[in-house]
Amino acid sequence: MTGIDTTRAYELEELMNPSKQQARKVTSSMDGRSKVLAEGDTRIFEESNEMGKDAFLNLLVTQLRYQDPLNPTEDTEFVSQLAQFTSLENSQTMVESMTGLAENMNEFMTLQTLNSQSAINSQSIGLLGKKVRVSAPEINYAGSPVEINIQTHDKRSSLMVVIKDSEGEVVFNEKIDTEGNLNTSYTWQGLTKENLSANNGQYTVEIMDEYQNRSVGSVYVEGKVEAIKYTDNGANVQIDGQNYLPRYILNVLEV
Repeated sequence: MTGIDTTRAYELEELMNPSKQQARKVTSSMDGRSKVLAEGDTRIFEESNEMGKDAFLNLLVTQLRYQDPLNPTEDTEFVSQLAQFTSLENSQTMVESMTGLAENMNEFMTLQTLNSQSAINSQSIGLLGKKVRVSAPEINYAGSPVEINIQTHDKRSSLMVVIKDSEGEVVFNEKIDTEGNLNTSYTWQGLTKENLSANNGQYTVEIMDEYQNRSVGSVYVEGKVEAIKYTDNGANVQIDGQNYLPRYILNVLEV
C-alpha cells in the first residue's frame, strides 16, 4: 500500500487535489466519519461539495505533520492558511448569528401582531351600539345618482371631488364650494369627464385640493355598530350590514 512520502512537504492544495502521477491516500475525519483523499478521486466529501471548517483544519494539521523537516512550510504560507481557516470560522459564526437574529425578529413581530389584534378586538367590543363615522371611499354606481358624504381635514372654501374607476383612471372630477364647513355632501350624477354615462360598477372617490396634489378629506358612511365580526384580519365592525375594519373609523359620534 502506497503511503504519504514523508521526505517532502505537501501543500494544502495538493492534499485537496492529489496529483495524477502517484496514488496517495490520506485518511481524515469529518463529523466523526472516515474520509479518503486519493489520486484522481474527486469525491473529497461524500455528502457535500463544500469544505467544512473541520475538514479544513484536519488538512492543515496533516500538512504540518508530513512536512519535510529540512524544508518546512514557510511562516507566511502557514499564516495565510490559518487566516483562511479563521475567515471560514467567522463566516459560519456570523451566518448562525444572523439566522438566530432573524428567527427572534420573526417571533417578536408575530407577538406584536397578536398583541395588536387582541387590543383591537377588545376595543371593538366597546363600540357595540354606538354611532360611528367610517371612511368608505368605494362607491357602487348602478345607473342612479350617488350621494357622497365628505368630511374635510380642516376648514376650506373649496375642494375637488375625483372619481376613479377600478383601473385607477380618473373618470370624473369637479370642484365644489364648502364655505368653510368640515362636513358637506356631493351627488355624482354618473357622468364622465366627456359628459357621457359611466358604466355600472365600483368606483373610488378621492377628496383632493383644487390642484389635485394632496388629500384634504375623506368620504364616509355613518351608522350604528350592529355587531362585531371576527375574521382572519381581526375584528370588523358591522354597520348597515357592511363590515369595516376599526382602523377606518373617523369619529365616534355617540358614546
